[in-house]
This record gives sequence, C-alpha cells and structure tokens, in this order.
Amino acid sequence: MRRAQELEKRLKHIPLVMERQEQQQREATKRRAAAAGPSISPYMGRRNKSRKSKSFRMPSRERYIAKLWTVVLLLIFAVIVVMLWQQIPTVPR
Repeated sequence: MRRAQELEKRLKHIPLVMERQEQQQREATKRRAAAAGPSISPYMGRRNKSRKSKSFRMPSRERYIAKLWTVVLLLIFAVIVVMLWQQIPTVPR
C-alpha cells in the first residue's frame, strides 16, 4: 500500500519536473541564440538602418581574392596596352 502511494506521488511529480526541464532548456536555447547571433550573421543587427544605404560587405578572404584578381587583370590589361603601343608605327614630323 505504501509503495503504491509512493509511486502515485512520483507519477504526479514527473510532469512538473519535465515542464521545469523544458522551461530551462528553452531559456538556455534563447541565451545561446542571443549569444551566437552576431557570430552566425554579422548583418542581423543592422536591419534598422535605412534601405538606401544598404551595402554588401564581403568576408575578408573573398575581399582579398577579389582585390588580387583585380590587380592581376589590371596588369594583364597594362601589358596589352604597352604591346599595342609598341606596334603603332612612329610617324616622322
């Protein structure tokens, strides 16, 4: 008889414990999301700015690669211009 009462008491207590654990887990998830938000997306907090001045900033590695390609293409263009300039015959005055 005593064992049955003890089991009934535990059965009534289990939903309360589970609800408390779920609540703690939700709070922990909210804290983790708030802490991880800026590291996941650096642009999340900037939604209040006006839409007119929206600019896309690339990550530093991609920006470096873009700069490198720009320099390489400019050098190739400069070489082509110099080679064409040399092929133009000089006209005596």
